[in-house]
Amino acid sequence: MRRKLYNKGDIWLLALLPAALAALLLLSRRGEGAEPPRAVITEGGGEVMSVALDKDITFTLPGDGAVAFEVRGGAIAFVSSDCPDKTCVKTGFVGRPGQMSVCVPRRLLLAVRGGERDEDTVAY
Repeated sequence: MRRKLYNKGDIWLLALLPAALAALLLLSRRGEGAEPPRAVITEGGGEVMSVALDKDITFTLPGDGAVAFEVRGGAIAFVSSDCPDKTCVKTGFVGRPGQMSVCVPRRLLLAVRGGERDEDTVAY
């Protein structure tokens, strides 16, 4: 006697699984890009300030004039720092959500958050 390859339960599972995965994908992406991109500056793991990237400005950290930042064209960069190698200044402007720049000697992290993420790779 020959056994069936699929039974009713298997067919239902194969029909509902793609629909459930599509629903999860839509729900996980809901709300992304709702807020405009912002630069978040943290020092030693604690947030120091958050800056909108929609207006061109140059500023220093509150209470510390040793590190300066510039916001221009929707991106932000370290423009001066008292660290020895100036790697943070050489990094240049970051503006896409997920991009970051770091000043290791000063323990500063400059990260862009919010907005709509640009996917540069997709893994299957």
